Amino acid sequence: MGVLFASNGKITGKVAEKETGSPAVGVNVILIDTYLGAATDENGRFTILNIPPGTYSIRVDAIGFATITMKDVRVTTSQTTELSFTLEEAVIEGQEVTVIAERPLVTKGPNRHRRG
Repeated sequence: MGVLFASNGKITGKVAEKETGSPAVGVNVILIDTYLGAATDENGRFTILNIPPGTYSIRVDAIGFATITMKDVRVTTSQTTELSFTLEEAVIEGQEVTVIAERPLVTKGPNRHRRG
């Protein structure tokens, strides 16, 4: 099995937030149309191992940020491909909500108190 894995490559890299420059933690980095991917660590770093040589598209996803897709990323035998991504905040818009309410009819009149 060692010979099989030796012929594969790997992708490593870092993901940061554009506004602050801080490492982006827990970001999904996925090779599209494969089962390969990783999540960034506390330093914003990720490593995807045992990637067969070829050309891939990579998707970077995080809640609250715009999705990034990088195309034509080449992975070669026994080599490490280093990548860097910068996430921009995205506004998530929901559907318009209309609230319709009726005010109950209030009858004003003398207060009646019953004592017993």
